[in-house]
Amino acid sequence: MKEKDNKRETAVRRTVKKRNKRRKRKLMLFFSAFMIIALAVFLVLSATVLFPIKNVVVEGKSIYTEEDIISASGIEDDNIIMLSKNKVINRIAKKLPQSGKITVKKQFPDTVKITVDTAVPTYYFVADGVFYVTDSDYKVIERGIEAPAGCMLLRISDFKGPAPGNKVKISDENKSLLKELKSLCEVQKLKVTGISVSNDIDLRIIINDRILVLLGSRVDLERKLLHLSTMLPEMEESAQGTVDLSNWTSNDAEAIFRDKKIDIFGFATKNIQKTQENS
Repeated sequence: MKEKDNKRETAVRRTVKKRNKRRKRKLMLFFSAFMIIALAVFLVLSATVLFPIKNVVVEGKSIYTEEDIISASGIEDDNIIMLSKNKVINRIAKKLPQSGKITVKKQFPDTVKITVDTAVPTYYFVADGVFYVTDSDYKVIERGIEAPAGCMLLRISDFKGPAPGNKVKISDENKSLLKELKSLCEVQKLKVTGISVSNDIDLRIIINDRILVLLGSRVDLERKLLHLSTMLPEMEESAQGTVDLSNWTSNDAEAIFRDKKIDIFGFATKNIQKTQENS
């Protein structure tokens, strides 16, 4: 009898244990489902009802008013969690083209801080008599009918003048050439006021708005500019014309100087007058 009773108790314990395990599984599944539903509800509420933007704070040194910046940001009945900072930045950059660096920060629970500085005119492009002034990132700040003072003239292939607030589309090849030329000219401390990379076998720069330099291709580019840096101090400060280094080689180190006023916006001139050799 005792043996039968023991077997019966063991069977009962096993049955109870199985029931407890099933109950725990059901509770775990219920709890997991409840948490998923609760999280989904929280996310929906967060994106619609909770965390509305109540304050927009504007900082920075900008030529635009606080009201202009807030209006351009497009922030109205937005939710701080769902707000896209990049979209706000792009809207301000396009609507207020003379904006420089723009940053957007979320300050929970209900404040967005926008910092806007004034763009610094750095370069300009010319097309059909229109001057496109850009910042250092090639974003067009303004268009005009006169060349801006203190900016570097750039010429690239297939230039299409974009509207203010948009960036100039520059091919990777042109960007590479511009970067290389600017860097090499800085090393030689050349006062470059214009660069043309519209033709990769006819690279050109302008020095002090009065001397056009024909560099030809990238071949020996660094040494051509070194030659140029030794030439310029020997020339008169008021000299105007073109220095032709396009055929320069280590075996034929000469530069042809054309003594005639240059067309800055056309990057052109004529009349060969004298030759200067590398000493």
